[in-house]
Amino acid sequence: MSETLQEYSAAEVAKHNTQEDCWIIMYNKVFNVTDFLLEHPGGEMAILDYAGEDATDAFEDIAHSEEAQQMLDTYLIGTLASSNAESGVPSSRL
Repeated sequence: MSETLQEYSAAEVAKHNTQEDCWIIMYNKVFNVTDFLLEHPGGEMAILDYAGEDATDAFEDIAHSEEAQQMLDTYLIGTLASSNAESGVPSSRL
């Protein structure tokens, strides 16, 4: 039985931008990575720099292992609302 993921707007994700409550967008999916911050091999700031934002480009710029890519599923909480995904919501870093 497949679980339907909740949709979040980019504005909703943007509210979760602190060390205590950190969500990111990658590949039009929403991840709550709060519990992973201290475990991240590159340090928590590498993720916090993109808290509440789209981190896809930053993730792809680093040669993450297949294991790291598979770990994403652990933190998946939803998808980016289709109106945001179709418009290609840009990262504020671009």
